[in-house]
Amino acid sequence: MRRPELDAVFRHYSGNGCVLSIAELRDFLGDQGEDASLIHAQSLIRTYELNNWAQKNQFMTQNGFTMYMLSLENDVFNPDHTRVHQDMTRPLAHYFISSSHNTYLTKDQVTSASSAEPYIRY
Repeated sequence: MRRPELDAVFRHYSGNGCVLSIAELRDFLGDQGEDASLIHAQSLIRTYELNNWAQKNQFMTQNGFTMYMLSLENDVFNPDHTRVHQDMTRPLAHYFISSSHNTYLTKDQVTSASSAEPYIRY
C-alpha cells in the first residue's frame, strides 16, 4: 500500500529518488531525534529492507523505508501501556466518568465557575 506522505519524506531525503544511502538514512534519523549512528542505520536496513541488492549495498528502498516507518518501532502507542495495572474486574459502568465538555461547570455554561466538584458529585 502506498503512503503518499511517506513517499514525500523519502524523496526529500533521497538524493536520487530511488534509494536512501546510509548517510541519507542517518540524516533522516538525526532530523527526527533518533539514534543516527552507523550501527543503528545498518541495523534498520538489515531489519526492514527486503531487496537483497539494496541490503548488501547498504541502501534502503522506498518499500524498506515504508516498512520501517509503519513498524511497531515507530508506533505512537507506548507498549508499556498495553499491560493493565488496575483492577478491571468490575462492570464497565463502575468505571464510567462523567466527562462531557461542561461537567466541570458549577452552574450555567456562560457565567459559572469551573470546579472539580461536579466530577466528584457524579
